[in-house]
Amino acid sequence: MMGESPSKSAGGTTGQGLSWRSRTQVLAWVLAPLCVGCLGEPDVDDRWTRLDVLDPDPVAMIEGETLNVTGAITYRTILTGDVIAELRITDVVGYDAVNLTPEADRMGVLEDVELILSNSRTVESAFFRVTGWDHLIQELQFQFDASALPTDVGAGGMYVILYFGTVDDMELPDGSEVTVIEAADFRESEILPTGVEIRWPEN
Repeated sequence: MMGESPSKSAGGTTGQGLSWRSRTQVLAWVLAPLCVGCLGEPDVDDRWTRLDVLDPDPVAMIEGETLNVTGAITYRTILTGDVIAELRITDVVGYDAVNLTPEADRMGVLEDVELILSNSRTVESAFFRVTGWDHLIQELQFQFDASALPTDVGAGGMYVILYFGTVDDMELPDGSEVTVIEAADFRESEILPTGVEIRWPEN
């Protein structure tokens, strides 16, 4: 009929043409693949669950018979397990061989922590059982006995290593129990461990 208005559908099209809304949607679908990665991926320390030593920073100087370490865990996903702090001594991994400072590249710190864990012995350990979710930050306090630490480690070093893992009590055949500590697979679990150097004050 003459003068009849074009029909409009619920989606906003008029006649056989595309409405402004449909054209915008088509344009978005076309441009979307081109914009992947435009803004770049966040740094690994903003994507992975991360452990930090808050105090002492950047080096722990032994003063008195007790060594206090304050750590924190920043979650990037739901996670349950144990935050473990270990006072370790190594004869082969010197202070110049690693960089555990807060400004260091975090994947580099992960590799340095793995190096220390593989080439050191545990003097003392402490842990907290934790559960967290994305963006939660938990602060943790650890205390170690420093009275028996050696004053000279030669070419090696002393470190407190802070990492995520599991802690279980295992019963031995004789009925006694031992505590078994196992580090997480940091890369597979997307967890960034850390650590801090331990030194005696220079005379």
